[in-house]
Amino acid sequence: MSLCYHRPSVSLPVPSLMDKLSLLHLLLIFAAIACMALLASLIR
Repeated sequence: MSLCYHRPSVSLPVPSLMDKLSLLHLLLIFAAIACMALLASLIR
């Protein structure tokens, strides 16, 4: 949404947003691995 404004004052929150997205991506991967491990332990 804020990508339309290419101003130096608006370009500051963009890296923090990218950090949040990458952190959320890592959290989703961790949750998927934990879910797979839980399913594997339940199958055994």
